This record gives sequence, C-alpha cells and structure tokens, in this order.
Amino acid sequence: ISHVVMSIAKRCYNPGLITAVFLFIPLSIWSLIVVSKASHATAFDQWLGIGIGIFVHACIMAYMLMRRNKLRLEKTA
Repeated sequence: ISHVVMSIAKRCYNPGLITAVFLFIPLSIWSLIVVSKASHATAFDQWLGIGIGIFVHACIMAYMLMRRNKLRLEKTA
C-alpha cells in the first residue's frame, strides 16, 4: 500500500508500484481471507496484526532516519 500511496502523493512512478498493485495487494487480501477463515480470527485479531505490522515498519523507518542523520553529521564533521 505504501508504494501506491507514495505514487499518488508524488504523482510519479516508483519501483515496486506494479508488483504492489498486481501481486502483493491482491495476494495480501486473499491471504487475509484464507487465514481468517482457517483460524477463525476475529476482526480484532486482524486489526491487531495490522497495527503491529504498522508499528514494526514505523520503528524500522525511525531507525533508518536516525541512522541517516547520524551518518550525515559524521560526514560533515
């Protein structure tokens, strides 16, 4: 979804957009349906999983941004 959102926000193509639209988003929806039916997962379970996934990705992005800023400071020093 992030590739689609970034493409819309920046109004340009980005690497991963085509695979996101035609492969990963449909596959994710299909997987959610199949796993939900097989495990009897509730809507709460689904939203909890999505929330954890978003949190983990946000932590990764925060780490990468801090690391980039640290490397920039070391480069200018």
